[in-house]
Amino acid sequence: MAAISQELSVFTENAYVYQDFFKKVQELPVKGESDPSEEKTSLVVWIQDSEGLHKDVLLEVVGYGGFKKAVKLESGRVLLIRNMDVENIEDVEAVQAVAAVWQRAVKEEVFMSQLLSTVNLLSPLSREVRVFLALDAEASITAYSSESFDQALSRGMHVIDVKNRLKSTWKSCKNRLFSSEEDRMKPESWDSMIKPLLKDVAQICKYDLPCGVDSLNIAIIKTSDDPLSYAIRYYGFDFSSKLRPSKLPDGSLQDLSIEDAEPLVKHLLKHVFDTVLEYEYAPHFPRKADELRDTLVERYAPQVMALLPASERDHK
Repeated sequence: MAAISQELSVFTENAYVYQDFFKKVQELPVKGESDPSEEKTSLVVWIQDSEGLHKDVLLEVVGYGGFKKAVKLESGRVLLIRNMDVENIEDVEAVQAVAAVWQRAVKEEVFMSQLLSTVNLLSPLSREVRVFLALDAEASITAYSSESFDQALSRGMHVIDVKNRLKSTWKSCKNRLFSSEEDRMKPESWDSMIKPLLKDVAQICKYDLPCGVDSLNIAIIKTSDDPLSYAIRYYGFDFSSKLRPSKLPDGSLQDLSIEDAEPLVKHLLKHVFDTVLEYEYAPHFPRKADELRDTLVERYAPQVMALLPASERDHK
């Protein structure tokens, strides 16, 4: 009984630490929403990762949704934390429940990021961290850090966050892959920029990677300035859910039949072309964009199938 009581005491103490942390994060400015004339607040923390314990500063909230909140760190990366509802911050039991779910989500996001890197797919290189509000603090907050969109952009890689287009660095009505409609409508004009994506889609199928809409994000990488040209890649993040544990792959090659692989390949390609063409034709999406998307899917699906193991393509 004494051990159980001690465990509950520690869990309650951690809940108060989360509660204190959530309150402090609420005071941070939100990028694009805060009054630029107001004096900006920041939050000094100590972060423990695989490289040890180091001091950092939370500068501003750069993105948030119903589950996660991304906070820019002075070191350049972003810290991903649970987005706690303001009205529940004073409820210790609610904070306990949130913390428990969040710890599971952190494990899922970090696992998937590491797995994607292992199979040569792009991810924000997420890693689990512990956040301390004071250098001598014993209790900590579970979180994970990731490469920021700004860091990726400095390397010539734009990101399309399919769930949060406003935070994407590939901007609607501004960025386009083609300078002329004539080139855009020629299927062969897409070949060089799509080639890397075909390998990515094949890897998703080979390793049975989760392909929920939220995680099917896109990277557009500048490959040349003269002439200006790009490559389209899959960029995986946002796999976890606050509602239930995610079904994670084991990292082994899967044996898919052609009946299973082909619809999946076409689904993935359709999603990418739907997203990319929305930007190409913003603010309007004409009927010819649908027709172009279908043409491109039919053009590239066989090429992805050819990249799959023979057992996947030829199994009857």
